[in-house]
Amino acid sequence: MTTRLYLEFDASCKSIPLSREDAHYLLRVLRLKAGDVIHVFNETAGEWRCVLADVTKMDGMLYMQDCVCPPHNEPATYLVYAPLKHDAMAFLFEKAVELGVTHFQPMITDHAQKYAMHADKVLRQLKQAVQQCERLSVPKVLPALRFDQIVAHYPDAYIALERFDAMPFIRALPTDPGLPCVFIVGAEGGFSPREVDLACKSTLVPVSLGRTILRAETAALVGLGAIHMARSC
Repeated sequence: MTTRLYLEFDASCKSIPLSREDAHYLLRVLRLKAGDVIHVFNETAGEWRCVLADVTKMDGMLYMQDCVCPPHNEPATYLVYAPLKHDAMAFLFEKAVELGVTHFQPMITDHAQKYAMHADKVLRQLKQAVQQCERLSVPKVLPALRFDQIVAHYPDAYIALERFDAMPFIRALPTDPGLPCVFIVGAEGGFSPREVDLACKSTLVPVSLGRTILRAETAALVGLGAIHMARSC
């Protein structure tokens, strides 16, 4: 399996010097050596085949060979979520990237008031997920908003409501796979009665994820899976 590495570079480059962190990853963690081929990529340059050369103990250079995947646009997919515990959040980030999320929108709800995010750590998690699933772009993590702000900022979003008579999500989705899609899922304790009332009085679209009560991260992935499959058909 070819090693993929997300790097900031321009398609006009002939060579890419490795940072200390990237050199450590390639030379010490993966134990690559001079002459090995890796793919480097980003959303503006596409994906390129490169050869590792000029290797020292903590340094190296990548020489670009040819483009294997040109840059392309991804349909915008926003996941609006309430922060979860550490392990559940890491799991959700990884799987949501695989399912095509382009924007993560943290949400502060009545049942999930606390919000703390280590930006550098999250960025590393997202880059690792992108490198493994063959996407070109790293999703953006947006500033947190309160639920009331979410309702105003994403007026046509889909919202998963428990114990609510709503259309099945897969049937509610638009038929045009290129249209943006915003999906809102609540905290572990669900939405408060106040928030449910606010959602029902707004232009948000309530959707059902089935008869069973799902954990927050499961609900998010079920919804994202429905979007992914609808766009793949």
